[in-house]
Amino acid sequence: MANIDPNSMSFEQRVANATKEIITSIESHRAEMLLRNREMLTESEKRITDNIQRSVIAGLEKAKAPESKAWQLLLALLPIFLTIGLGVVVWVSEIKLNQKIDTSSKQVSTRLALTEEYYKRQFTVYDNAYKQMVQLLIAVQNLNPKDTKTRTEAENRLTQLNLWTQTNRLYITKDVSDGLLDVWFTATQLPQLNLKGTTDIEDLTVKKSAVEDKMKNELLGNIGPLREDEH
Repeated sequence: MANIDPNSMSFEQRVANATKEIITSIESHRAEMLLRNREMLTESEKRITDNIQRSVIAGLEKAKAPESKAWQLLLALLPIFLTIGLGVVVWVSEIKLNQKIDTSSKQVSTRLALTEEYYKRQFTVYDNAYKQMVQLLIAVQNLNPKDTKTRTEAENRLTQLNLWTQTNRLYITKDVSDGLLDVWFTATQLPQLNLKGTTDIEDLTVKKSAVEDKMKNELLGNIGPLREDEH
């Protein structure tokens, strides 16, 4: 829709690119978190192992004579047992932490995918709204009060715009919805359709332009400001 997306890149492409960039950023952040957590766990493992070794060795030195072979063997094997045991604990902790990070990343990615689809649908809805307003404007401009065919066409366009607005509220903000209803009401007050009407084509054109601007701002606002290379 040229009037809603004045840029060379389509709105759907812009939303898809923005979503892809966010997901890539999330994955990069996730990888950094995993690496940082692994480094922290490794450092904690080393520090805890050293502390335990010092404490146990100090206790053994008080309880055993230095010349005891059993004591010397225990001192030789103790670091290995401690490292293995603590390594298992750290490994389990890392798995659980990674699972939490994966779950969080997947949830964010899912929300982004749903948001992308919602914005694409909203664009389609707003695109259709613009087309219906244009068709309504053309119909009332071509309206001949004495011509049943042109009058019926204008009345049908009015009905379609009103019905369409009511049935697409899931994707239309209240601001845009109110604007569309304002366009519809302004058209119903045209003397060509209502002998007691007080509006004119210019009023309808102004209302249409106001709604169009609202839709543009909302659609472009959903994906942030344009970068220089997108102008």
